[in-house]
Amino acid sequence: MTAAPQPTEPEPYTIHIPQEVLDDLRTRLRATRFASDPGNESEIYGLPTAYLRPLVSYWADGFDWRAVEKELNTYTHHRVDVGEPRCTSCVNRAEGRLPSRFCSCTAGPGRSGTGAR
Repeated sequence: MTAAPQPTEPEPYTIHIPQEVLDDLRTRLRATRFASDPGNESEIYGLPTAYLRPLVSYWADGFDWRAVEKELNTYTHHRVDVGEPRCTSCVNRAEGRLPSRFCSCTAGPGRSGTGAR
C-alpha cells in the first residue's frame, strides 16, 4: 500500500484560458451541424433545434469569456496538489452584519465539493 501524497501549500492563481483554446471552441461551435427535428415538439427526443441554434450562436459569437474571466478573477483562487488531480478552490468572504461564506473545491472532472454557511 502506498502512502497518500502530502498536500502542498495553497498557491494563488488567476484564471486565464489561452486564446487558442477559445478560438478552437468558437470554430467548433460555428461548425455545429444540427439535426432535423420533426416530431420533437414535446422535447421527448431532447432539446429542440429551434432552442439549440440561438444557444450555440450565443456561445460562439455573443459570450464574452474575457469579461467573465475578469469577474471571476476578482475572487481569490488557490491550487493545492494532493496527488492527481490537482485541486482548485475559490473562497469569497462576505462582509457585513451577517456574513456568509462560500467555498468551492474542484478535484477534477465529475468531482467537486461545495460548502456554504
